[in-house]
Amino acid sequence: MTSKHDLAAVLKHYGTNCPEKRQWSAIKCVIHDDTHASAAVSPDREMFFCHACDFAGDVYELIMRKEGVGFKDAVSRAETITNGSRRELSHQYKRTDSLLPEVKRHNKRSGRFIPTR
Repeated sequence: MTSKHDLAAVLKHYGTNCPEKRQWSAIKCVIHDDTHASAAVSPDREMFFCHACDFAGDVYELIMRKEGVGFKDAVSRAETITNGSRRELSHQYKRTDSLLPEVKRHNKRSGRFIPTR
């Protein structure tokens, strides 16, 4: 198993509460000035996705985008925000795993939709 800094603690630091349930939940986006819940968070996957600004990523990518820093600085800022606490991931997701598996993907070359696996 791998561990990452707690995404819920980072979201709380930026002013948005993360729901306790492990499925995708709607929240306000911390990247752009959001007036309604246009983002989704999955505490189980430690992933964040905003439908309005089209940002998707984990805790480190969120910090990098929000604060305009590199990966090393994002890790050290996550360390500071979470007081060094890490969370074990229940499943190792690969980059090929879709954030939203129920959405069909569009092949730009052929113009056809690719069904999900």
